[in-house]
Amino acid sequence: MTLQHITIDGDPFELGVALGRQGAPAFRDIVRSLDRFKALQGWRGRGRLAAIEAASRVAFPDLMREMEGIAAGADTEFEDILLWNCRGDLPNSAEIMGEQGCTDVMIPAGEDGALPAVIGHNEDDAPSFDGHCFVATVRPSDGRMGFTSFCVPGLLPGHTFGVNEAGLVQTINNIRPRDHQVGIGRHVVTRAVLGCRSLTDAAKILERRDRAAGFHHNLGQCGGPFWAVEAPASGCEIVDVEAPRAHANHLVFDGFRGIDQRIADSSRDRQCRAEQLLAEGGIGRNPLAVLGDRDGDGLPICRKTRGGPDGGYTLATAVFEIARDSVTWRIYDDPAGPALLEGRQIATSIE
Repeated sequence: MTLQHITIDGDPFELGVALGRQGAPAFRDIVRSLDRFKALQGWRGRGRLAAIEAASRVAFPDLMREMEGIAAGADTEFEDILLWNCRGDLPNSAEIMGEQGCTDVMIPAGEDGALPAVIGHNEDDAPSFDGHCFVATVRPSDGRMGFTSFCVPGLLPGHTFGVNEAGLVQTINNIRPRDHQVGIGRHVVTRAVLGCRSLTDAAKILERRDRAAGFHHNLGQCGGPFWAVEAPASGCEIVDVEAPRAHANHLVFDGFRGIDQRIADSSRDRQCRAEQLLAEGGIGRNPLAVLGDRDGDGLPICRKTRGGPDGGYTLATAVFEIARDSVTWRIYDDPAGPALLEGRQIATSIE
């Protein structure tokens, strides 16, 4: 597989137009044919969707302008892009989202920071997206934070994996709690976090109680904290990562044990298998030893088989090594193969 890497600049609308144009063919030919997208159509024109849009505009008007640009670049109605970005914000989203999800491994820095902290991430989604996603290096012209992110056609950057100019890394795991409310769309939230200059600023966003839904966020920054964060609509719990840990696609923190959620078989199996591998040791500081695993008794962590039993597919795997002043990143088609893209972000904008 090839993975296109584009560089774009401009104001929020111009950035969105460039992102929309890049993803336009896949949005037209793939997204519109997905059952997930078709299932969203029942929310078109309804008050709940309008309220989520309104809350998102009040909180982050620039990011909603970016979303408008994506619609213009994709040559489609804004409501199409709004619906697609709100796919996890609506009350039936646990069923709409199906079995798609991701797996993460976090390895804290070595003693005294001599070794970098590491985040490894499998980006899993529908196999039809294979070869149609892209990486964008985004350089806003209005002084906002620039970043590099893996992008899915029609969606705001931020909900997959990325690193910004302040050396802040974010990777995302989908979760499926049933605690939705009217508020800021979760894809807007992840895009906002990717634009933060510090994890302290990111925490302020994730601790807001006016979010429509949420994700699990894996966060690290050059010279800063190393966090695993569960942030459903009903709360936010931040955990300092002090030992290797893994996360799949359901809430696991003690503070959320009482929340009703959907736990897919794949998520349960990947979580158990990843924890088993970490407990056994032997992976060293290489998250690919977990993310590339296809063994175990249940559904596999690495999902590179089209038409697999759970419908999910590993589109890409990323590894971020977070040192004191820079982040080295690599993106793989398959954890067992060579990197397709790699780079180094010097943390030039830390406050």
